[in-house]
Amino acid sequence: MVKAILFDFDGVLTIDATGSQSICNYVCKEINMDMLELVKKIKCKGYKTAMVTDNKADRIEKITEHFAFEKIFDVIVVSANIGSGKDKEDIFIRTMEKLKVTADECVFIDNQQNNLLISEKLGMKVIFYNHEEKNIDRLQKQLVSLGLNF
Repeated sequence: MVKAILFDFDGVLTIDATGSQSICNYVCKEINMDMLELVKKIKCKGYKTAMVTDNKADRIEKITEHFAFEKIFDVIVVSANIGSGKDKEDIFIRTMEKLKVTADECVFIDNQQNNLLISEKLGMKVIFYNHEEKNIDRLQKQLVSLGLNF
């Protein structure tokens, strides 16, 4: 049974998959508000939520403060803070430990196929989110097909 949904930042929670050149771009326009509404909806149904990102710590700290992400996400794990990116198991293991869940209880959503390999190897369900299409309806259907009820 799925208990936790892990979201990538750039390209999933933002409309810019490449990462912005400045924090101002995120604060001004880059956040995918439809995706944030989906995260809130999922959280309200009792699922645990996490943001897992290969990113700079100071950037995510400022964005988290601005958008009050600590109210939306149970856990925020930034590669720069732990010395492990999504190409290694550690970032996912630490996220699961913080959420107190196992891999088979997680869904990880990312816009880069390569970023899904390790989480899937660990036993997580994975969803590729096409950041060019930005199809939230398809994502919701994929989550429902994995057993989420929201």
